[in-house]
Amino acid sequence: MFFGSLAAKQNDAAGRQQTSFGTIGQCEHRGRGDENYCHYTFSVGDEQYIGVNQAASDLGFGQTAMVYYDRQDPTVNALEDFSEQSRKNTRYVAILLFVLAAIFAFLLWDRAPYGEAADERTL
Repeated sequence: MFFGSLAAKQNDAAGRQQTSFGTIGQCEHRGRGDENYCHYTFSVGDEQYIGVNQAASDLGFGQTAMVYYDRQDPTVNALEDFSEQSRKNTRYVAILLFVLAAIFAFLLWDRAPYGEAADERTL
């Protein structure tokens, strides 16, 4: 449900998506896959906003990057297109649903009564 709601939110924000250039302040590698997460600042009109998001591995301190933000709420922002993020989360939902359906089918199949041969019934 989490990935489903996240995908829906990102898909909705993709329709209102705007871009701005931001400056990378700090990057650090974290997570199981050693992903590159960067802190960045960007401007919308006269306002400055900050964000932290997963970034390309080649991004580093002081570089300029494209920032994607929701024009209604610039605090919702990322270093990756919202449509692409939505597609990734939709894939997670599809894989999770497939796995859950396979587990459910296995449980039903495992609990089904075993058939008896006709000659074994009469003794």
